[in-house]
Amino acid sequence: MERTKVMQGYRENGYFVERKTVPELNGKLGLPASELQKTLEAWESVYGSRRIPNAAAKS
Repeated sequence: MERTKVMQGYRENGYFVERKTVPELNGKLGLPASELQKTLEAWESVYGSRRIPNAAAKS
């Protein structure tokens, strides 16, 4: 099975949590805002502005 189909299946079955903004994502996950911000800052310090390819969007 193609990776994109697998990823789309995960999305359809609710394995991904997606929101358009960080505050919306934070609200959906129910995390303390400061913790999500720390995680995002740590990611940015390691990976900079590079993006993770969205395999499911390439179907």
